[in-house]
Amino acid sequence: MEPKGYAGVQSLELGEHLERFDTAHLMWRVVARENMERAIKKVRSNKGAPGIDGITTDDIESHIWTYYEFIVKKLMEGTYKPQPVRRKNIPRPNGDIR
Repeated sequence: MEPKGYAGVQSLELGEHLERFDTAHLMWRVVARENMERAIKKVRSNKGAPGIDGITTDDIESHIWTYYEFIVKKLMEGTYKPQPVRRKNIPRPNGDIR
């Protein structure tokens, strides 16, 4: 009989397997052209303002495909450094900023 406190807990053997799990294939899925196309579509559907880099939603597709190989290389090497997020302070009626 298993004590109630351990019901549903993963065994050490499974945990050891997960530690050795190679995540490189997951990164290849992230940078796959099909995934990039879905990401472009999602960004375009948001119709947001340009980020700190000034790239508009209309320009995002050509930018990604122009720099695709460079983006993949940086992501796979783990050397990609994203730019800071652009912040826009919005004043509230009570004087606070959100």
